Amino acid sequence: PEAAVGQSVSAFDAASRDLAKQLVRRIPMKTARKEALSRLVFHDVESETFKRLKDFFDLNPLRGIADKDARFIRLMMERRHVYEHNAGVIDRRYIELSGDEEAVEGNLLRENRENAHRLIGLLTRMAGNIDKDFHEIFTPTVWPINYFKERQKRASR
Repeated sequence: PEAAVGQSVSAFDAASRDLAKQLVRRIPMKTARKEALSRLVFHDVESETFKRLKDFFDLNPLRGIADKDARFIRLMMERRHVYEHNAGVIDRRYIELSGDEEAVEGNLLRENRENAHRLIGLLTRMAGNIDKDFHEIFTPTVWPINYFKERQKRASR
């Protein structure tokens, strides 16, 4: 489960950064804003990243996600940090940022499947929110989508 947490947060971060890069390439903006957007990280829900997406482009990854789920996402993203950078050993940073009241500095953090599955489901919803909002700005070209669907249909016969 620890690997699933790290890999799912990393995949969400990479996919979200890719969409941010597309925004930078497609929307005219000043150099300072381009640079700010190119430095965004998506593995901290309380970072400036999510605020900037909302303020600059009306992209809202947390749309429809309950506060308790947003707190859980924050907790799990902090756990990812512990797994990736501390080999699972709890540090002061984790205690201060995660909201995990049961954490003890120096203890080994263990994950369970339920948390990993819940996190993956929530990250999927967040990615879907970003994708939906992005495609409200840039409407997809229909013919390649239809072409792909037709090829899939023919291949399944």
